[in-house]
Order: sequence, then C-alpha cells, then structure tokens
Amino acid sequence: MLIRERIFWGYIAIIILICLFIVFIFLNSWAIKNNFSNLKDGTIAGVVAMSRIKSRVVEIRAWTTTYIVRGNRVRQGKLLKDALEEQWDDLEEDTSIHLEHESHSSGEDGQAATVMVNLSKKIVSVSVEIVELKDKGSPSEELFEKVRIEFGPLFYPLNQLLDDHLAVHLKELADAEADVQGRLKALARYVPAAGLLIVLLIVFIRIYTDRHLKRYIRERDRAEKAFIGANQEISGLNRRMADELEAAAELQQSLLPKSLSEMSEVDFAWVFNPCEELAGDSFNIFRLDEENLGFYSIDVSGHGVSSALYSFALSKILSPAPDQSPLLKRYDTGGQGYILLSPAEVAEKLNNRFPLDQIEKHYFTLFYGILNKTSLEFRYVSAGHPGFIYHRQNSQPRTVETPGAPIGFVEEPGYIENSMQLQPGDRLYIYSDGITEALNLEDEEYGNKRLLSKIAKMHAFSLKKSVAAVIEDIESWYAGNKQSDDISIIALEIKNLNSKNG
Repeated sequence: MLIRERIFWGYIAIIILICLFIVFIFLNSWAIKNNFSNLKDGTIAGVVAMSRIKSRVVEIRAWTTTYIVRGNRVRQGKLLKDALEEQWDDLEEDTSIHLEHESHSSGEDGQAATVMVNLSKKIVSVSVEIVELKDKGSPSEELFEKVRIEFGPLFYPLNQLLDDHLAVHLKELADAEADVQGRLKALARYVPAAGLLIVLLIVFIRIYTDRHLKRYIRERDRAEKAFIGANQEISGLNRRMADELEAAAELQQSLLPKSLSEMSEVDFAWVFNPCEELAGDSFNIFRLDEENLGFYSIDVSGHGVSSALYSFALSKILSPAPDQSPLLKRYDTGGQGYILLSPAEVAEKLNNRFPLDQIEKHYFTLFYGILNKTSLEFRYVSAGHPGFIYHRQNSQPRTVETPGAPIGFVEEPGYIENSMQLQPGDRLYIYSDGITEALNLEDEEYGNKRLLSKIAKMHAFSLKKSVAAVIEDIESWYAGNKQSDDISIIALEIKNLNSKNG
C-alpha cells in the first residue's frame, strides 16, 4: 500500500472516531442545555423578577423620603418626580410579569404572587399620595409620620415574602447545579478516550509528515538565506541612495546665492529650509552687468527627487555666467555688446520652453527681478508666485501682489513687467508659499498678516537678523507639526551709506 493511501485511510479512521466522540458529546450537551433552559425559563426568571421587585421597592421608599426632604430636585440628569414615576411604572410592570409567570405554578406560589402584587400596588399608591401631599405643601413631619405608619406595614412583609421565595428558588438552583455536576462527571469519564484519540492522531501525523516537515525546514532555511542576502543588498542600496541624496542636496545648496560682499549698494540675506532631503524651491542673486543685479525665486510643484531635479535644471538655466545666458540677455547685432532681456521677456521664454508636464504634472511659479544699483529702479515679473513684501524705511511693510499664471499653464500668458523706484533703507522680501501656508497643530496657517507684523517689528535690526527672526517665528508656529512644504526666503536692502542698522 502506498504511503498516500495509508495516510488517506488513517485520516478516514480518525475522522470516524472523532465523529463518534462528537455525537456522544452532543447528546450529553443537549441534556445539560435542556436542564439550563428549564432553569432559565423558570427558576432563574423568578429570581431575577423578585430581585428587581425588591430593588424597586427599596428605591421607591428611599426616593420618596428624599422627595419629602429636598423636593423635586434633579437627580442623575432628571427630576426626582420623573424618576419616581418611572419606578412606579416599572414596579407595576415587574409584578404583573411575575404574577403571569407564577399563575402556571402551584396554587401556593400563585397565591404568594398575588399577595406580592397587592402589596406592591399599595406601596406605589402610598408613594404617589405622599408626593402629591408634598406638592401641595404638607409639612415634612406629617409626611415622615405617614411614611412610618403606612410604609412599614407594607414594606417589611413584602420584603420577607420576597426573601422566602428567593430562598426557595436558590435551593432549586443548587439542586440543578448538583444535577449538572453529576452529568459533567459522567462526561469526564470519557476524557481518557479523547486523550488517547488525540495521541493517536499526533503519532500518525508525526510518522507520516516528518519527511515533509524536514523538507519544509530545508526550503525555509534556503529562503531565509536568500532573504538575508536580499535584505543586505537592499540595505546597501538604501545607504547608497542616502549618500546620493545627500550629495544631490549639497549640489542643490551650491546653487544658492554666493557672497556679494564687494557690492556696497545692496545687502541681502536668505534662508532655505527644504521639507525633505531635496527641495522644489530655489533662488539666487547674481550680477547681470556692472549696473544691474538679477535675482529670482522659483517654486516647483510637489516634493521629492523629481521636483528637485526640475528645480535644479531651472536653477542652472537661470544662474549661468552672464555672458553665457541667452535666457537673460541677447547679443546686439549692431555690435553694441548685449541687451538685457526684460523680466517679462524672461518669463515668456521660460513659458515657451517649459510647457506643463503632462506626465509628472509638474509646473513652477517664478519671481524674477532686475535692480539697477545706480538709479535704484526695480523691474520685476511674477508668474503665479506669492506677492513680495516691500518695506519702505520709516513706514509699515505691505504686500505687493502681482498676478500672473504659473509657467507653462497657458500658451500666451501675457506677462506684464512692473517697476518701482526704491530708496536707501528700503527692503524687499521674496518668499515661497511654504512660509504663509505653514500649519500649526490646529491646522491654522501662519498667514500674510503674521509675516507682515514680524517684519515690521524687526525693521530696526539688520536684514540678516530680520530674516532669521521670521524663520524662527514660523518654526515656533508649526512646532510639533510636520513641515509640509519647502520654506525659502530671500531679502534685499538698499544700503543707506550714511547710517547703520542695529
């Protein structure tokens, strides 16, 4: 006989033995269930009913006394009189159910149930009468005397009658418990047979599955080794990816503004806090020629590597050596060198070059400005970027809104160049929406008003301290909450060569 056939007939024999044992257990369980069902419908129901009647009688007496003392006060969320009315109704309902149940019992039990019903009704009647007298203003001493005279002859006989019947029913419960214990002992005699059956089953499984178990263990060990190897490989890849992300972040940082300490007319400060290793924000400030200073701020949608690569490419295009940037200037065919492209022209070129990415759905906002350090004329364009803050010396800062579609959204956006005349001491703050949209633990945004207020308070300090204070205030705002977007800000100040900031 093949091993498979032996296993098959072994399982058949064990199943037959188990079925026989289950039938035996079922028959005994069915007998015990019937016993408990009789108890539930008879003895236990009687015990529960009389316990509820006794409890309600005690509560009616206590609450009636409380009503005499305190009147119709609120108790447990409801008026005491309403609570008493519920107890009256519940007591009458419980006694009626008990009377109906005991009507099928012997004559003595039926008579006792009738007595209980009558006593309960009288107690309710006395309680109702006392409450009505209290509502009419009867003296408390008179009502307490009525409780003593009328409640006593009803309360104590009813309690005694309930206790006697409870004792009878509890004895019935004890007898039923003894009967169930006897059945359980009889059932326990067959436990050795069940144990022997289980032992046979274990031996059978052990004999016929040992070979398969060993094979499984060998395959599992091979799988574990393969898993450990794969996990080590993944860990190596993760470390390599982390190193590459760190290198990419350093490369992205290298594109941020460099020192322009030799420029005596303009001071600038900036902060760059990405929400992840790589950011979609980028900005820079650089010389366009001897007279003009160019700077930009871009914010690419989304986060992560793809947004950072997009931002990196834009930074490389916008921040090359000035004589190598056809995006920022064009050469004069008349032999006059080059001509700086206006901010609006730069935005138009970017819009044509970077239409909306239909795969990654990336787009970006742009703020680009040109400052003439001699005339202090400031020309700029905004493509969907938040409005910048202009803080004139000795005045309150204000937000300058410049509407315009993000780069690539429409084919002919019609970007408009704006300009303003700056004065010594004036400051400009260009920032990404990660600042004003920073959320605290209550999901409230930092907002433009708080930003303006903080900048106004820091005007007496240096530009660098002012920017640092703004970032510190924002970080305090969302403390305990995760930074949800890149935070970047670049600020410029027209130096007042006759005074110094504190």
